Amino acid sequence: MAKLCIVGACHTDTTCKLSGPAQHGRTNPGNSSTLPGGVAANIARYIRQHRDDMKIIFVGAAATGNDDVASELSDAGIDVTFARLDGSHPTYNAILDHNGELIIGVADMALYDAVSPSDIIPLLPEHLQAVIVDANFPAETLVAIATSLSDDCRLYAVGTSVKKVQRLAPMMNRLDALVVNRDESCTLVGKRDSVDGLATILSARLRGYAPVLVSDGAKPAALAASGELVSSAPPKITITNANGAGDAMAAAFFSLCLDRALGPAGTAAMPLEILEGMLVDSLVAGANFAAGNGV
Repeated sequence: MAKLCIVGACHTDTTCKLSGPAQHGRTNPGNSSTLPGGVAANIARYIRQHRDDMKIIFVGAAATGNDDVASELSDAGIDVTFARLDGSHPTYNAILDHNGELIIGVADMALYDAVSPSDIIPLLPEHLQAVIVDANFPAETLVAIATSLSDDCRLYAVGTSVKKVQRLAPMMNRLDALVVNRDESCTLVGKRDSVDGLATILSARLRGYAPVLVSDGAKPAALAASGELVSSAPPKITITNANGAGDAMAAAFFSLCLDRALGPAGTAAMPLEILEGMLVDSLVAGANFAAGNGV
């Protein structure tokens, strides 16, 4: 059975959704839920629930003594290993309006900035077919992960945030697929551009012109690979919770990349109809999550 390792954030993720229009400066009625969150954890959970043909290993970092997130991922059928560090356990608190759009998010994730290569590299399994990383760990640690992998192991990355996406820059030429939103891609490229232009520029920086998906919320997204380019708009939906929809889109895209690639990305051009199908299917996965129609 193929082994997929997902490396990055898994923290306590609390989402509070207001029952009606926000009233600032006052107490608002609503409902809340708490789950293991973080880009990498969300991707691991999505892939686990949508395919059973591979062993999924999650490697992350957690505060010493905190076992809640580890046990919940394990219960989902994911093999979990955490580096244990002293400090405050990472949390993310999202306040959504009654339409499911993010009002404000509060991220307490200083622990991730202390994760070193020596914390993570010994935890990586041998003989991996693919690795997915988010940009929550320091650049030095991400580069060490990339360097430790065999040349035939596929390495995929997701941007995480505008503030952290530059951590991926030193390892771009080792990546076999990348998912970023428009703002993140503008940060990587160093200028504003269309999603088509950004995807094209970034694909040229990846190993063998590997696939790059650039999303832009409800606006059209672009996918560039092997010198080809396609674009498509996400399905029109009624949002119930936009928080995590981008992670579902990225997970679906990486899963499709695993299915389509017979070797390192870019060894052969993919027909346009395959690229179009991958983009549309990925956007549908994100839209279904945001609409509350699936994990």
